[in-house]
Amino acid sequence: MPLTLRLHFTGPQSPGPFRHADGLRALAYRWIAATDPALADAIHETNAPKPLTLSPLSWEAGHAWVDVTLLAESLADAVAPALASVPPEVRLGQDRYLLQRVEPVARASWEELLEPPAHLLRSVSLRLLTPTASHASGTLRKALPLPDPAIYYGAWARRWNAAIPWCGPDAPPPAPADMTTLADERVAISYLHGGTCEAMMGDRDRRFIGFVGTVRFAVLDPATLGVDEQRWLATLSRFATYCGTGVETLRGMGQTELTEPV
Repeated sequence: MPLTLRLHFTGPQSPGPFRHADGLRALAYRWIAATDPALADAIHETNAPKPLTLSPLSWEAGHAWVDVTLLAESLADAVAPALASVPPEVRLGQDRYLLQRVEPVARASWEELLEPPAHLLRSVSLRLLTPTASHASGTLRKALPLPDPAIYYGAWARRWNAAIPWCGPDAPPPAPADMTTLADERVAISYLHGGTCEAMMGDRDRRFIGFVGTVRFAVLDPATLGVDEQRWLATLSRFATYCGTGVETLRGMGQTELTEPV
């Protein structure tokens, strides 16, 4: 069951929302390791997509907050007791923060995510809230900053399947292996508004370029899609709001919002 926890802090405002990206990522691993060191090591060492995401450290009404999204039950079981017992002081680089409270802000059962669409699925509208980019296949490292339905749905399917081993006996069924092909053939961009944005990430100011804005994916000839194809397009679109999109989702990138229910 994906779960998003919002951690509220008091402390100084950093020069940018991604300045503490590395520190927050390390902090999340420390929290998991506090109750389950083997789980933290296993997640850190795996080459598969990670079963958690982090938002940037944001400021609102004089306080800071960060969202931690846990994509599997075992992570929620490990992090919840750790947050109840950790010291309130958190250090990120040279900055000192005090953890004030933790609250759940979003959750969904696997059954809810797997619900078929209420109506014939004709389109999916998303907002990419933080810079979003994907990696191209090949031997050379190449970033793909613009939205692409085949890349997005293929990646969401891989993240869904990567979360399954951490879910225990109530794990959901795996996503089909051909979601990239399905989206490539049957999903197209019908609206795009936004642009590329640069984020300076971490203490060493690594540049990250990605898309921020709104995209609408149109389903081509939706009446000819099978029931399972419709269901998985809807399911993975919902799941994207928890798992994020693209690379560096443990450093605040690829935060995704579904702007219309499916």
